[in-house]
Amino acid sequence: MQLSPDPSTTELPERIEFGVSEREHLVRQEDTPERQLYYFLLNVDEHHDVLPRAFGIVERHLDHGEAVSHELPEELQFFEHTRASFQNRMKAIRGWRRRSLASLTKVDELSEFQRAYLLRQLAPMGLVDGCLLQNISGAATSHTRVTAELLKLYAREIGDADPARNHANLYRDLLHGSGLYLPETTSWAFVQQYTILDSSFSYPVLQLSLSQFPRVFLPELLGFTLHYYWCGVYPFEGPLGEQIAGEGGSSRFLDLHGLGDELGDAEAFVVEAVDAHLNAAGAGDDAVRQEQWKRIWHGFVTAYTAHQTFLEDLFESLESSEGTPHSRMVEMIRRKAPVGHGYHGAAKLGGRRIDDMLNPDSLDPEGLLEGLAGSHYVRAGDSSGSVFFGRLVHFGGPMFRVFSPSELATIAEWIDGLPENGSTEEPENERRQPQRAGGDHVRGTDGTAPAHVAASNSFQKSVDKYSKMPLGDAYYHLINAEYFPDVMPFAKDFATNWLARARRGLRRGEMPLPFEDYTPEAMDKWVHDRHRFQVESYRPLDGKPIQSKEELVNATTQLAPMILIDGAWVENMSNAATSYTDIGSMLFHIYSDEVGNGQTELNHPNVFRDLLAEMGVHPPPTHYLEFARWPNFTTAAFEVPVFWLSVSRFPKFFRSEILGLNMAMEISGVGGTYREAIDTLRYYGFSPYFIELHNTIDNASTGHTAIAREAIKLHLDEILARGGDALVKQHWERVWTGFRALKPPPRSFVDSMKNVAFGTFLRKKEPAALY
Repeated sequence: MQLSPDPSTTELPERIEFGVSEREHLVRQEDTPERQLYYFLLNVDEHHDVLPRAFGIVERHLDHGEAVSHELPEELQFFEHTRASFQNRMKAIRGWRRRSLASLTKVDELSEFQRAYLLRQLAPMGLVDGCLLQNISGAATSHTRVTAELLKLYAREIGDADPARNHANLYRDLLHGSGLYLPETTSWAFVQQYTILDSSFSYPVLQLSLSQFPRVFLPELLGFTLHYYWCGVYPFEGPLGEQIAGEGGSSRFLDLHGLGDELGDAEAFVVEAVDAHLNAAGAGDDAVRQEQWKRIWHGFVTAYTAHQTFLEDLFESLESSEGTPHSRMVEMIRRKAPVGHGYHGAAKLGGRRIDDMLNPDSLDPEGLLEGLAGSHYVRAGDSSGSVFFGRLVHFGGPMFRVFSPSELATIAEWIDGLPENGSTEEPENERRQPQRAGGDHVRGTDGTAPAHVAASNSFQKSVDKYSKMPLGDAYYHLINAEYFPDVMPFAKDFATNWLARARRGLRRGEMPLPFEDYTPEAMDKWVHDRHRFQVESYRPLDGKPIQSKEELVNATTQLAPMILIDGAWVENMSNAATSYTDIGSMLFHIYSDEVGNGQTELNHPNVFRDLLAEMGVHPPPTHYLEFARWPNFTTAAFEVPVFWLSVSRFPKFFRSEILGLNMAMEISGVGGTYREAIDTLRYYGFSPYFIELHNTIDNASTGHTAIAREAIKLHLDEILARGGDALVKQHWERVWTGFRALKPPPRSFVDSMKNVAFGTFLRKKEPAALY
């Protein structure tokens, strides 16, 4: 399909370049169930081979949305865009959607069991609430108005740097209030839960897939966002929240996601984002504007059709979720058969071998139940008097601890409900085949996690391809990584080798390890001492600066590739997999400040552009190839930015190093060189606002320096709890390696000759001993 218009369309491919391994990745993932795709997409930094499949999922849903659009209600039919027609239609849709949801969801009639069932099925979506916008702001886009408006919405979803207001955490509170405690969302155990249906992963997988391509599918993503805020995606109304609150649970998540009469800030933000996109894309050409609007509406309709399918499946399954004891026994046998088969030898029930009836290839749960009901193990109508409970599952019995307490309760209920004639056939009016849950549909039902992406030559192909490029070209591909996903292995290789070099001489030379044994107190003291040193080193300008005006302008120009992506080192640290954590919240606070908190005039790259303009310096946009090859930049100007863009792509793998790098960024210059730079800029008549901005927000009391310090302390506290002092020592050294990595580490002569990013020779001579 045609990609989104972008100021740099002539600089970007007509389709995403997944690289030479695209087919290999598609084959590997083509049969992967959606529940596993959910896991891979939440851990996409380690499973980037899922991206071609994710792209295909988005395209398939968009194609379906277009195919059925003429069958949708009148309210959802396409219309030409004007501000008035847009506002009138959206208000009409709001009322229509409220009525349609009310007719579908009669939550006040749910039993306690059904309520828990509903909350469990919605967990894959609720626990990643906001994931649609997780990648909306990045190095190439943070300065634009449409990104700024959407960042406000993402900040709202993830609590605006407050974990207590993060929507995923509020959904956890909702679950806990109903007695539901689920595994971590990013874990393999989460997607293995048989009590969550396959279909419950479909809509969040679509959202996660779309979120990987926020520039390619920007109009469609805007349509999805419009649907989210104006139509709602959680089928709740007042009675459910009142029930939960009345029982002492938290209903804040429900309160925030209800479709009320009054419109809030969120609805206004998404409307502003739509207008911003149409104004930027149309630029006075109404035909282009309407074409973009058509794509936005296509996204809106696709979101509706996909979500409606999800809801209909959900409430269809809800009607039979309690089922009958018989249907629950059938489902339990289906689920346990893959691990239960093979343990029963020659034992028979009803004249048939038990293992034959449990064989997944010829599974017969009905036959097994009939045989069990007619056996001496069961006394119909009396579970407590049955041999099954009196001997088989007790201590010393052959099935001790084979069943969980809830499973034993199901078995007891089934036995107690058996008629005395021994018939196990379910009455016709009670039969219903429940939708299959995960169970044997999930690869790895033995409980083991999936292997990481198999090693292949795709990694080396990526390294070889991008290492041959000038560093500026690598910068271009990394800043546009959405269009060039095959750059990811190169990025990991680049960051690994850069950090290996930064680690050399960790205890000697420039910036040696400041203290050997990490303690929180030692960290606090070091930050305090470093900050005081910088403050006391400041000397007010007395006379003419050492730097000439020409030298100042040139030095400022060389900083452009780095400063124009300000915040890039932490841009992936607050995604759907991490935003609900304390550290994720802290780093989002920093990132949001760097990019202006949703206000383009406060966006640091924009402020720096203003300073460059004052100096008469006008580089091309950062995501243009012309920027990467602009003759005013030296190769050295791209070194640190390429490292930032590389290391940030792997927020879990390089977490310790990123936290150290973040500290280096935030404390550097505060109170000292920043003030000297302010004096120099003023002397030559340039605005010092960009430096003043950082000298205040990076302060060591409540600013970024303080936040960076607390994030490191919290991280190492978590490491201590998980692995003890020895592991803390390793990660403290990794944190300091990241701190040292802000300054380009010394090159080998091979690097200098090849002008590439630490290739094969260096890996052989200096293996990355980071762990």
